[in-house]
Amino acid sequence: GKDADKTTKELLSLLDDFDQVDAELLRLQTQLDQTLEKHGNKSPKIVELQKKIEATLAEQRELLAREKRLRDLGQPKPGA
Repeated sequence: GKDADKTTKELLSLLDDFDQVDAELLRLQTQLDQTLEKHGNKSPKIVELQKKIEATLAEQRELLAREKRLRDLGQPKPGA
């Protein structure tokens, strides 16, 4: 199995990464909402912000995959 202490430290670091991604998503969504309100959906900044949101969501998906790998402490799977 994996070293539980090392895995725990990695999970704690991962939680910090999740916090940063969540804060970035909130910031970008707020900025998008404000831009839409002020300039409407024709603003070129809308496309830029949507791309940044998609990239941040992709990062969030990567973190979720990393979390799944870390949660497996190398214990045998049921039926294996």
